Formats: sequence, structure tokens, C-alpha cells
Amino acid sequence: MAELKVEDIYAGYGKKEILRGISFDIKQGEIVALIGPNGAGKSTLLKVIAGVLRPWKGKVWLDGKDITSLSPYEINRLGIGYFLQGGKVFPSLSVRENLGIGALGLSQEEKEKRVEEVLTIFDNLKGLLDRRVGLISGGERQALALAMILIKKPQVLLLDEPSAGLSPRYVSDFMRKIDEVNKKWFASIILVEQDIAAALKIAQKIKVLVKGEFYLESNSAVELLSSEKLAVAFLGCGV
Repeated sequence: MAELKVEDIYAGYGKKEILRGISFDIKQGEIVALIGPNGAGKSTLLKVIAGVLRPWKGKVWLDGKDITSLSPYEINRLGIGYFLQGGKVFPSLSVRENLGIGALGLSQEEKEKRVEEVLTIFDNLKGLLDRRVGLISGGERQALALAMILIKKPQVLLLDEPSAGLSPRYVSDFMRKIDEVNKKWFASIILVEQDIAAALKIAQKIKVLVKGEFYLESNSAVELLSSEKLAVAFLGCGV
């Protein structure tokens, strides 16, 4: 059972402190939505977990193993996939070639099997395999970027605003795909998302981050949306 634990994390850039004593855990198969106003530290927290940013203090654990000091490559190999905001693809290459990059390190047989599996979820990419990525739509590029990460079947998936720049139709479809990944592969997911309504439709837990600290937490979207504290968190009143 994959379990991610974040313990008393302090982190920032230069002398600017962004995260102040963040602690939480996520069990296998959970989707945790991490929401909050701009500058709250959501992306910074994902960077710490992914090994892109070293914390000033605190630990990150995966299945009881301290991964705090590991490189992003080592952390990825242990089963943590990191989707950066906007999605990262290679526009000059074809969709097929991009999927091949996502499968680096796998045998040819395993690569073909994994590509076939991700295409059952992102079926809109099936007819685009030989098309140059620079010629496909923004929504298709986002889907491709996530498919490239999923080829390695991560146990934990860190998603940094996967719906950024997408039309409302694509946002809804993309969230359904994320929910499908969770249900089909039982992947644990930390979802950083500005589209609160979309995130709350698929999350089992919701954490509101304000000024580097957890300000509000809930297991119920209905409860959270009815809380006056949610408006306070985003408007900055009394925080």
C-alpha cells in the first residue's frame, strides 16, 4: 500500500519563507485536492515532494522510506509522477515519439503494453499518434503530457493545475480522466487546481492552503463550500 507522508515541512526561495510547518499524509487510492489563493504555496509543496525543491526543515516519506534528500529522478523511479503546470511535451516530435520518451527504460514489450493501456484512457490520442505535437490542440497536449507520466504507472501522482488554459469542456473531460486513472489504477493523487468546483467533484479530501499553512480541511465538498472560512481564505479577510 503506497502511503505518502509529509512531516513539518518548511521551505521557500532565497530568504523568503513559503511553507510553514506543513504536515499531512495520503493513503493509496485517495485524491486530495489542494486549493487556495495564488501564492499560498501549493506548487511549492508539490516541488518539495517531487524533489525539485529542498525543504529547509521537515521530511517526506514514501511507504516509510525517507525520500527528502533524493533527486527528482530517484523519486520518480520510486513511483511519484509529477505533472508540471501546463504539461511538458516535445512539440517538434510526434505523439507516438512523445509517448516513447515517457516509456524510456521499459522493454519494448512493456512499452507497447503500457502505451496501449494509457490510450484506453486517453482515447482521443489514438488517431493522432503520427501527428506532430505542435499541431494538436492545447487540450490534446495536456492529455499527452499526463499520458507520458502515466506510462510508468506512478503510485502517487502530483498534478499542478492540469486544467490551466483549457476551455470548460476540456476541464470537465480532463477531470473525468484523472478520476478514471484513480479508479482504474488505484493511484494516489494530489491535485492542485484553481477550478475549485472541478476539483471538488473528484476529491475525497480537500485541504485549503493560505500563506503557507493549512487553513481549512474537509472530507466533504458540500461542507467546505458552505463554510464561511472558504470565502475568507480566498478573499484574505481575517487571515
